[in-house]
Amino acid sequence: MKLTQMTLEHDQSLYQRQLVEQWDLCAGKTRTQCATDYLDLALQWDLCGATLFLSEKARGRSVWLAVHEGGVSLLCPSSMETRSHYSWPQLAAFGSDGDHLVLVVTSSQNGSHDNTDTEKLLFFMSKAKIHQATNLMTSYLQRRATIT
Repeated sequence: MKLTQMTLEHDQSLYQRQLVEQWDLCAGKTRTQCATDYLDLALQWDLCGATLFLSEKARGRSVWLAVHEGGVSLLCPSSMETRSHYSWPQLAAFGSDGDHLVLVVTSSQNGSHDNTDTEKLLFFMSKAKIHQATNLMTSYLQRRATIT
């Protein structure tokens, strides 16, 4: 069994236990109260509405790639905490080199636009997921272009 599959099964088991614990907290509440509590909590998360893609970075480390209105974020697979965030203006290029989604991101040093670093990030994903992610990123960028 692949390590990523074992990790996914472990994470799924953990999430199922957490879901049961949260479900137990709903005892005695109406369906509407439970839905309201859930939505209030979900909307507090900065990445609410993001599309998540499970991928592997270099050295086989799993990472969630979150594509959303504000840009692209990399999340820790076990905690869903943001490891890195790249706003749309920081995304210089993206595409595929076969089995990898490629993101070229820029970051300014010391807040200066004159002194920027460029980094190429590779994410191993299926071709279908790469296609889906690049189409979604293109849609967000096109929407931003029509708004500004």
